[in-house]
Amino acid sequence: MASGPQDVAIDGSAAILLLEDNPGDATLVQKHLSRSLLGTHPVTRVAYLREAIEALRQGKFFVVITDLWLPDATGLEAVRGLAAAAPSVPLIVLSGSGDEAIAVEAVKLGAQDYLLKQRLNRYDLERAVRYAIERKRTEQRLVQLAHIDTLTGLANRACIWDKIEHAVSRLARSGGQLMLLDLDHFKAVNDGLGHDAGDELLRQVSQRMLACVRQCDTVARLGGDEFAILLEDVTDLRASLRVASRLVEALAEPIALRDAEVAIVGSLGVAQCSTPGTSVEQLLKAADLAMYRAKEGGGNTYYVYDGEEPAPETQRPLVAASLRRGLETRAFHLHYQPQVDLRTGRLIGVEALLRWRRPDGSLAAPSDFITVLEETGLIGPVGAWAIRDACARLREWRAMSGTDLRVAVNLSARQFKEGHALVRVIGDVLDEVGLPPSALELEITESLLMRDTLETTRTLSALKSLGVRIAIDDFGTGYSSLAYLRKFSVHVLKVDRSFVEACATREGKAVAGAIIDLGHRLGLEVVAEGVETVQQLACMRRERCDIVQGYLFARPSADPPRALTEEGREEVRRILESDAGADGTSK
Repeated sequence: MASGPQDVAIDGSAAILLLEDNPGDATLVQKHLSRSLLGTHPVTRVAYLREAIEALRQGKFFVVITDLWLPDATGLEAVRGLAAAAPSVPLIVLSGSGDEAIAVEAVKLGAQDYLLKQRLNRYDLERAVRYAIERKRTEQRLVQLAHIDTLTGLANRACIWDKIEHAVSRLARSGGQLMLLDLDHFKAVNDGLGHDAGDELLRQVSQRMLACVRQCDTVARLGGDEFAILLEDVTDLRASLRVASRLVEALAEPIALRDAEVAIVGSLGVAQCSTPGTSVEQLLKAADLAMYRAKEGGGNTYYVYDGEEPAPETQRPLVAASLRRGLETRAFHLHYQPQVDLRTGRLIGVEALLRWRRPDGSLAAPSDFITVLEETGLIGPVGAWAIRDACARLREWRAMSGTDLRVAVNLSARQFKEGHALVRVIGDVLDEVGLPPSALELEITESLLMRDTLETTRTLSALKSLGVRIAIDDFGTGYSSLAYLRKFSVHVLKVDRSFVEACATREGKAVAGAIIDLGHRLGLEVVAEGVETVQQLACMRRERCDIVQGYLFARPSADPPRALTEEGREEVRRILESDAGADGTSK
């Protein structure tokens, strides 16, 4: 494992800003810097926060190193002030007290890392500076991508959800509507003309939608063939319905793709936020219900939510009651998605994904019930069942195939908070099933690592003693300290699907590559989820990702992975061979 990102380019004329009021500590830091590879860069030392802010306004610095306790700022005040004054400059915190809670809050406020003064040496300091620079550059690239759908150039799901959350409280006063649009039969275009044609169709649809709204309105692609439109400051519903009519008419016009004209059908649902106190969930549910009413009407039309369906808050107790019965009636199921090792071309494991079959027989996605499970406390028994069932199935598949497969199971924040009880359940399951602990991988989000460091450390240490593997899921979408990734017993980083999808652009590919490289430098295995195209596979292979999973190889299924059979292994080989030269990216 490399000692640090030695290839981080630093402007030779840039300086280091040291904010330290203690002369002895300042001298020690400057001595360590002068003896490191950073010794050629000048160091500007100040003792007050106000001096540091003024220096940042006037000078050119590539990193700030600051103490937490200053004459004119105590604790987190210094971090807030520096982050606000120069949000693009990496920030490293020096802590003499060893107060981890404050250090974690500092990271949340924008610091890239922290170091204890008592253990400071030139190697750790240099490595921290270079990691901080690399992390900040990656963060800046992520910020650019975080709110854009790379295929269409529209806002993405995260962007519009954020806008809705900030706007919903004022929409009842100033007026506003949320529209959800779904393209009917889009799959037929993908299947008949290919994914490139499908992508072009989505781009043309996006341009037509933008032409129908004002510049201040937000049009977003939620994923696949689903879109959302947020209209703000529109008090007259009739004005919004004129927009809806324009959208439907624009989509009714055939779209030229290659040598053919394709007719598409759009179903549009409209929800008006006219009642104070309306929640984001209620608004989304209303627009979704209206969209499905439009589908029932044959498509190429819009429907306005009329309130006839049960409101979400009245449905939640019914859902909770059904979920409680679900454990007794065996309504919960696990579907498994294969994970392929790009280094060997073989199936290495599966991710277990929880599904719930509603009383009407339909299969619910996790987003429809996980929150209710957590709110009602049912996530404990359901999560324990999922771990036990996943381990039992894995033992069968390992025996059947003679391979050392492993299974990844997601842990929610509520489950993780159970601490010792969770560790006991996992230990009991491994003993009962007779599965090697290393065959079980537990996925947690990076934001969960930062919530309660003492309890987190205890729980992760206990899990480490069991011998299970720990994976950080959705890496890059939250915040974390490199110090914490080094400190905790983490084995795997999972690259979020949004960064895999962003590989269609050079900038997106650079971000994905930076995350993968970061994981490797920390000695971790890197898994990319959501690989759906040959181009994405080629990108992940070129960026030296270790393991991939996604629809390109298989959709989640309750059945044993096909890749355990000779036919399935041959299919995986064909897919892996098909990515040669497919890593096409656009600017």
